[in-house]
Amino acid sequence: IDDAPHNHPDFKKLNSLPQLIDIKNYKKKLQELLSQFEYYFGTKIVIAGHPRLKNSSIYKKNFGRFKVLFDQTENLVASSRYVIAHDSTSINYAILHKKPILSLNSKLFYHHYQNKIKKMSTLIGSNHFYLENKYFKKNLFPKLNLKKYDKYINTFLKCRALSSEKPWSDFIVKFSKKL
Repeated sequence: IDDAPHNHPDFKKLNSLPQLIDIKNYKKKLQELLSQFEYYFGTKIVIAGHPRLKNSSIYKKNFGRFKVLFDQTENLVASSRYVIAHDSTSINYAILHKKPILSLNSKLFYHHYQNKIKKMSTLIGSNHFYLENKYFKKNLFPKLNLKKYDKYINTFLKCRALSSEKPWSDFIVKFSKKL
């Protein structure tokens, strides 16, 4: 799952810096890691591209030979064996679909972004790996922690005010009364 750490459209809108210190080195290390992952796990990597960058002519080049698909993130996650991500709200799909996650970090990210990835990894119990570390299969193995996933779902994804099996119906009823 790509969250566009160096070319997210919000950086321009918010007049903020990208999350990366060295973009060229990051792209190289990311492509190396993805190749190693494919080799170790005998799987094909497909990138769930950031939906707001689907019309960018430069964006797909970030991933080299790897296929990039847009507007299919949930389906890609649901049909995957593993999920690799930095930090993205789309990680919620992996948690809801009970997929093992590899939280990918880099020393090329600014400190605050590194911390955010590390904290999310701890929260959901995923394996946490820095691009700069040596590639060994055991280091790259995505983890699934059902207990932490359930806690995350109950804490952050469920609405406590609506307890039925039809949350959208309940939402409409609850909030239409106040209008």
